Amino acid sequence: MRETSIKIHAIVAMAISLVSFGLMIASLVAMLTEMPTDDGVSRSFALWFWGMIVAYFSLIFYFVDAVLSVIKIFRKIHPIFNSVLAVMLIGAIPMALFVGGGLGINIYIWNAYYLTIFILEIVSIVKHVKLNSSKSNVI
Repeated sequence: MRETSIKIHAIVAMAISLVSFGLMIASLVAMLTEMPTDDGVSRSFALWFWGMIVAYFSLIFYFVDAVLSVIKIFRKIHPIFNSVLAVMLIGAIPMALFVGGGLGINIYIWNAYYLTIFILEIVSIVKHVKLNSSKSNVI
């Protein structure tokens, strides 16, 4: 557990992201199966709205991991990978506000970006565990 304790923010963010992805998929399914409504909010829009709110909440934890990635850059720990990760994580905030909140193709752009962050975080956790494993084998 010691190997992943510093990545706990990323793990929490990824768990929250899974909820957001689930709501977005449910929104897509609802959009394809529901009848158009004249009054109130459609079910697909409500699911999309809550999916974005959950995604915004995950950005808090991703931002903490971005700060930790910047620290790793200065400590010369996988500097190129952590630079890319930090830029992607910090860029997610304006991306979510200006692209993710839009309708149409913007939803797909945001979800592709968000999925890329999710995959980069998986790689980051694997790299972190491998680095700590190799350090413990040396000592």
